[in-house]
Amino acid sequence: MVLFAVKLWDTETAGEQTRPLVGSNTRVITLQNGVDSIERLVPILGDNAVIGGTTYVVVTIARPGVIRHTGTVARIRCGRLDRRPDAVLTGYVEQIKAANIDITLTDHILLDIWKKFVLLSGTSGITASTRQPIGVIRDDEDMRAFLYKLMQETIDVGRAAGVEFSPDFQAELDRSVAGFHPMMKASMANDLDAGNRLELDWLAGRIVALGRKYGIPTPAQEAVYAILKPYRMGRLKRTSAGLNEMSASDPNRTFNVSAGTAESIRISEI
Repeated sequence: MVLFAVKLWDTETAGEQTRPLVGSNTRVITLQNGVDSIERLVPILGDNAVIGGTTYVVVTIARPGVIRHTGTVARIRCGRLDRRPDAVLTGYVEQIKAANIDITLTDHILLDIWKKFVLLSGTSGITASTRQPIGVIRDDEDMRAFLYKLMQETIDVGRAAGVEFSPDFQAELDRSVAGFHPMMKASMANDLDAGNRLELDWLAGRIVALGRKYGIPTPAQEAVYAILKPYRMGRLKRTSAGLNEMSASDPNRTFNVSAGTAESIRISEI
């Protein structure tokens, strides 16, 4: 059993590195964000090995090798897209359950992946674009409304793609939003704060692309993508590159770089 949980931009690279681990009884459960992990991994690892999965857990990297669980839940759902029986996978799931890990084998993993995508597309977009935790957003009428617009656009795109959401899904979303710890931020917001690369192209960007494909308007997701696009490759790297470009344009110019807030670095010419 391999739990595949790398950032989305590393999918193909990590998939190739995983290839030597895969045998006839290996199952690779992709626990990534987004909705296209399976289709990207199957050509590399094979249809028999790749298993769809979702995980609901809020964590941050406290320091290298130390993961801090900051949320209130930690669960996994997994299953085959084709729904065919898989005794090997069933056996692995039972062993994981025996270790007191909350994991469920499902025949509806595509729906589960999209349900998580709806929730994540909202929380990642709103917490990253506003730089606020979910508690502040829930308590503000305008920000809460924007959160729900983001999720509704993803639902609309999913339905156009053939996903059948149940009538009670809205109530499920309400419970999820209400259940988040007030200080929760989605992983993309944490990456933004840290100056890391963002999964923007596979979250808001993917919804925008699918919306255009199916003729579904996605103005809220388009706004999130535009707002965060300057940071998609990592803020600190871009700032350093910009400084290098300024220095290269005139080697006689010197600059003073001073620490700013978590959102900025001040650069002034001397």
